[in-house]
Amino acid sequence: VGFTCVTRIYTGVDLMIGQFDSNIQSCKKSKATMPLEFVLSQKGNQQLVNKGFVYTTDKIKEDKHIWKCVHYNRHKCLGRVWTAEDIVIYENDKHNHVPDVAEIRVKEVMASIKQKAETVMDTPQQILASVTSCLPAAVAGILPPVAGIKRNILKARQKAAGAMSCPTNMRDLLIPDKYTYTVAGDKFLPFDSGASDNRIIIFSTQNNLDLMATCDHWYADGTFKTSPPLFQQVFTIHAIKYNNVLPTVYPLLPDKCQNTYSRVLDKLKLLKPGLSPLQSVL
Repeated sequence: VGFTCVTRIYTGVDLMIGQFDSNIQSCKKSKATMPLEFVLSQKGNQQLVNKGFVYTTDKIKEDKHIWKCVHYNRHKCLGRVWTAEDIVIYENDKHNHVPDVAEIRVKEVMASIKQKAETVMDTPQQILASVTSCLPAAVAGILPPVAGIKRNILKARQKAAGAMSCPTNMRDLLIPDKYTYTVAGDKFLPFDSGASDNRIIIFSTQNNLDLMATCDHWYADGTFKTSPPLFQQVFTIHAIKYNNVLPTVYPLLPDKCQNTYSRVLDKLKLLKPGLSPLQSVL
């Protein structure tokens, strides 16, 4: 009877993988295993936080995620972490720099700012104040410039709202239904003259029109520098009530012609019969 002897030469990779598998089982049994912690990069990519250091994805190999220190390219740091099944199974913590504690806090702050930008209607300044008011000086000192943060807030808000690209002509300007209501759910677009070069769009609510009907004095003004593309001005009408000037109607106008102003006033009378102020100031 002959016997065949099969010999396998175990390479360093085999032994390493075997060790990782052993580590997985060991970590599963350990009650001290902590959930993985993540932050987001400036581009929105997920980064791993482990023992005060930040790691970015190096590669994903089968069921194992290999992370490299974020300072690998700049400082040639060889810090590495391997994770599998949401646990750390291997780490090379021989970094050539100190932990990124302040940087991690900055990333957490920026993530909080982005989350607020997408979920609340506060101004960029209010969001900044609420998130950064109690930050340590070491963290506040390395935050991005305020102007840049405010731009990011507006971008995050536009992206979350599904903001449309700017059309090149009036006929391509389409207003989604969700933009025709206020946050409270009131209809906010009572009139749109339609797709033409002399298009007029009037924003207001029924409550505002009702308020105008009770006021004897109106004040109107046109803003040109901040008008949206395709329109020449934002024409606002304010009602004066108990010595308070209250904005009520916001027409977008294609020009500054007298006929255009007349069209707006005629339409307001149709939207709210009985509108007849004793005095209006333009």
